[in-house]
Amino acid sequence: MSEIGFIPTSLHKLTVFILKELRRELGAIELVKFLYLIDVERTKLLGSTLTGEIYTRQKKGPLPLNFYAIIEDMDGSEIDLFIKPRFPFPKHCHRLGDNIRFNISLSPEDTYIARRVINKLRDLSPKEIEILAYETEPMRRILAKEKETGMKHRGEQLDFSCIEQEPRLARWRQNKTQYEENPDLEYEAFLAEERKQAQEILNS
Repeated sequence: MSEIGFIPTSLHKLTVFILKELRRELGAIELVKFLYLIDVERTKLLGSTLTGEIYTRQKKGPLPLNFYAIIEDMDGSEIDLFIKPRFPFPKHCHRLGDNIRFNISLSPEDTYIARRVINKLRDLSPKEIEILAYETEPMRRILAKEKETGMKHRGEQLDFSCIEQEPRLARWRQNKTQYEENPDLEYEAFLAEERKQAQEILNS
């Protein structure tokens, strides 16, 4: 149950879900990349993001507009925010807190998508995750714009409408109740191809 006056959004829920699934601490930049790549994946499959957030181009990549607000909402409850000394700058880290005030369960299809992305990224370094985020359509588009104009477009909204939906997954989209125990073969084939492409990007 949530506290009176505190109504969790999908961004609150997904942030806690990620930390619960990983069972380890995440730096702010790394956590944001998990959120972003889950939203990109869901847009490919279902045509919209899980969080409903607007992402903007920032120095370290995409950032949901409400990220820092929801972290502040949950600090000391669902999330423990702490600073880890690191040269040359301290690192802001997040780990799962002991006082979860709301139900973090996602719909079956969102759970499936989020877990698949988390499992794909869990053993990658923050730098490797950053590379994959920069290879997504919204980031490629704004990077191309920056190259064309010769200036940084920090603060500009990322365009998720440029994400191409995967045509081979039409059947999966029509039957959006897949579970880990009952994998969909169309989606499994899609994931295998994505893993191959991701490895090629990281190896290049």
